[in-house]
Amino acid sequence: MCAIAYCQRSGRTQSKGCALFGAAIILIPYLLRHEEVTASNRVTLRMDFDERVWKLMETIPRGRVTTYGQIGRKLNTKAYRAVGNACRKNPYAPRVPCHRVVRSDGTVGGFGGKISGKTVEEKTRLLRKENVKVKNGKIVDFEKVLFRF
Repeated sequence: MCAIAYCQRSGRTQSKGCALFGAAIILIPYLLRHEEVTASNRVTLRMDFDERVWKLMETIPRGRVTTYGQIGRKLNTKAYRAVGNACRKNPYAPRVPCHRVVRSDGTVGGFGGKISGKTVEEKTRLLRKENVKVKNGKIVDFEKVLFRF
């Protein structure tokens, strides 16, 4: 069973047990305006979301990290995987610091579409270069360096 609710006044979308929640967040406002959903405006909607993620990532201070969930909450969505996808597709790195976005359990998480290997080692190297301590793939003193919007 899937339930999606959209509040037109606040522009917020909530779901319960729905695997398509990320798509609903993107499409419901368009559907409510009775616009035809085409391939081109689907891409535009996706880019709008990605660009909002990239804009927020620009505000993460050097030496601090945030989580996919923190970004999602700031954007009023629970589509945390979509946040991760936006990080993966970040065309402005390293100016837009996707390496400062980590998992909510304090582990470094993925980088460049990979969850292990040289790319994740590169993310760890970038964090250490900014004086974020990482030990065994986990941020040391995570709560102290966690940036909340």
